[in-house]
Amino acid sequence: ADCSDMQIDAARVRYFWNHAIEGTEEEYRRGIDLADCEASAEVHFRQGGKGTLSLDAATGWGALEQRGTTRYFYCDVCEGILGRNFRPDAPR
Repeated sequence: ADCSDMQIDAARVRYFWNHAIEGTEEEYRRGIDLADCEASAEVHFRQGGKGTLSLDAATGWGALEQRGTTRYFYCDVCEGILGRNFRPDAPR
């Protein structure tokens, strides 16, 4: 996959967090496309702590690695979230 035009920024991370629900590792593995583009960002939580959030461009899935644990999240309105034309404020 050509991932050269993929982007991750604070607005996309916030959008993902505001719309995602937690899923299981099994659901993540079923939904993931290994040929998909992925981008990661370090996230800092208001209540303290930080982690690394990896977002998959086409599937709506993301994974949070924090203190040696991985949690999986799915956002049904986040497919294409890393694409150049994704607008977090656009109606869906």
